[in-house]
Amino acid sequence: MSFGGSDVYIWNQILDIMRKDIEASGYEFLTDDPQWDVAKQASDWDTWATRGDVKAIMGWPIEANALGPVTKRINDKNIPVLGYAATWDGVDASFLTDAHKEGVAMGDDVAKWITEKYGADAAVDVGIFHTSDAQIGRDRLAGEKEALEAALPNVQIHHVNGISREVGYEGVKRVLTAHPDTKVWIGDNEAVLGAYKALKEDGVAADDPDYFLGALDVTNESLDLLKVKDSILRSAYVYRPEDVAEVCVKLLLAAAAGEKVEDLYASNSPVTAETADQFYTK
Repeated sequence: MSFGGSDVYIWNQILDIMRKDIEASGYEFLTDDPQWDVAKQASDWDTWATRGDVKAIMGWPIEANALGPVTKRINDKNIPVLGYAATWDGVDASFLTDAHKEGVAMGDDVAKWITEKYGADAAVDVGIFHTSDAQIGRDRLAGEKEALEAALPNVQIHHVNGISREVGYEGVKRVLTAHPDTKVWIGDNEAVLGAYKALKEDGVAADDPDYFLGALDVTNESLDLLKVKDSILRSAYVYRPEDVAEVCVKLLLAAAAGEKVEDLYASNSPVTAETADQFYTK
């Protein structure tokens, strides 16, 4: 199983759960840390494919198009390739989400809050963190922009490319230099946590009534922030790591056994301060 990097907390949770189930089924579970370098990710996959004992490879592609050649080489060795939140040529099946729908839901949450707070015609700036190198990031961004621009004719969207905490932290500082009135920040969880840290350092209170943060794929840390009274984290959506891991394990074990595999889908769930406790993971 190959993710983009080891700095996304939910991916580490998923891997820990998957490892137990994969090894309980009698397999060795291989993982890597390409550190957001697609060339290293491709090299790791080549290494796995040449071992002679690898039965299936699954991954979140740092850049799907760049993994085409290594995917073909793996296909030529009759090793199934599975996608996580993406699909590309040579993939047998994937764990997929409706990323565009997720983006629309987040965009709707933001638009509703801005309309109530500042008015639908207000000129507002919105910072968004997603990676344009992956389909899920492009689809989420497109959904958010679609919802925001439909409801807020004067919205200004500032896309920051990436999903890590460092990207979120540095992105806030960079956007605020050019657009100092930006008070709305949304995107993938790790980047939003980085943005939260930057805003706190800039003097923004955890319950500042003028700010809105929204995060997708939230983790325990974000759930803690969500439960703060009048928290600036006002919109959150979660995939339970256990549910995602179950789907990924199902695909990997079926593919490893030579069974026919098909795309499997999952949906995220909205989380509020009142419902947060049921989404904590160990």
